[in-house]
Amino acid sequence: SATAAVGIDFGTDCCAVAIYGDAFPTINAEGDLVPPLDAGCRHGVASVLVNELGQRATPAWVQCPATAAKSSAYVVGGTAQDQALRCEKRTVRAVKMALGHGLSHSQVQRACNAKYWSCGVVDSSDKADPAAASGSKESADTASEAADGSVAFEVWEPNDKNPEAARRQISAKTIASKLLSKLRSDA
Repeated sequence: SATAAVGIDFGTDCCAVAIYGDAFPTINAEGDLVPPLDAGCRHGVASVLVNELGQRATPAWVQCPATAAKSSAYVVGGTAQDQALRCEKRTVRAVKMALGHGLSHSQVQRACNAKYWSCGVVDSSDKADPAAASGSKESADTASEAADGSVAFEVWEPNDKNPEAARRQISAKTIASKLLSKLRSDA
């Protein structure tokens, strides 16, 4: 009988998804299925899947929507990385460094001191999510996570009239969820 496993490399800079099995086809760099090796192969075959851009690694970058509106979409992966300079106050990279940690954690402090994140980084328990009044599921999730004292990213879309416009907090867990959802959809 065939065996299979799926592995996710949730890295700081890039992420990848691989399948492992003894009777599964592999996927080459062009995205074409390659027939499996000898089905009786004891050690199986591992294949790193390609994303929608044809790359095996997906950059761990997430661009948050400009507004809290339900119709606003997150941009994830290579496209978010490509647009980071244009939308730096809404783009989060290396969310893995913040997961499960409060603002005072040494790893988070090192990243903040190195100006690793262009958006704001706050303890999610410091204040309620200003977008919570919108009633969106994301706002409710962020508000419910606020009690755990983990890091949240304060994102906004600066403009000439109001450089502090539309500031809101998005939890590290929500950002990681968007990245993992992207990996899942590409797989």
